Amino acid sequence: MGAYKNYIFDLYGTLLDIRTDEHSKKLWKIMHDFYNAYGCEWKQKPLRDAFFLYDAAERQRLSVLTGVKKPEIRIERVFSRLLFEGAGHHSCSLIIAGSELDSLRKQYRVDPEAVLQKVADSEWAAACANLFRTASREYVRLYPNTMETLKTLKEIGCRLFLLSNAQKIFTMPEIEAFGLQDILDKIDSGAIDLSKYDLSRWRLMHIGAQPVPPSLVKRWLKIFPNHEYDTNYGLSESIGPGCVHLGVGNNDKVGAIGKAGYGWQVM
Repeated sequence: MGAYKNYIFDLYGTLLDIRTDEHSKKLWKIMHDFYNAYGCEWKQKPLRDAFFLYDAAERQRLSVLTGVKKPEIRIERVFSRLLFEGAGHHSCSLIIAGSELDSLRKQYRVDPEAVLQKVADSEWAAACANLFRTASREYVRLYPNTMETLKTLKEIGCRLFLLSNAQKIFTMPEIEAFGLQDILDKIDSGAIDLSKYDLSRWRLMHIGAQPVPPSLVKRWLKIFPNHEYDTNYGLSESIGPGCVHLGVGNNDKVGAIGKAGYGWQVM
């Protein structure tokens, strides 16, 4: 470890182990009751179906705007759209983003984008997103020895960075729940703008924890033509030192993650 002074980590599958189920009946019962409290007359299944439909539509909209094939959207816009579209409504005087909801619904018919953005930036959208996350989450936990490893790196003078394109509205509460914000030097979660970073000192990209498709390696080389990468069998699967190094610049087994070490069995 002494050869490197800067370490960049992803969040999920690297520092945090998480499992969510966005199709569970429990989740959509909770979301159904939540939206109905705000004057929406959704049924559970149509609400669930609309969520995934609006999510796909938002990804398509952003892809056209940015030219990115698979953009990371602001999920708050999806939750906000569910408040105004797709279901009947009854009168509701609750306040969102400083305005009565009945008034917002009238404004939405005139200027939907302005209202959608206003609500997506509101505390209501954050509360809705966090309700969705906690209700869909089966568990979230640190991988074994994560904090000990990070603290050891800090003690020997290393700088630790988190770089994730996951939804910031989801990641920050989970980062803070485990105290990661107190040990990491910099957190960048959400849409990643590479132009903001000086990558001249970044020498190596380590890939592991899941199968590495050739398309990922090609994309890596296109974006970072002057940086090396290596592939390993993911420690998160073996839960210990049973790993196989597939080599720096490996192009032979990029579709696999190798074999587990002696005495380890992968299910």
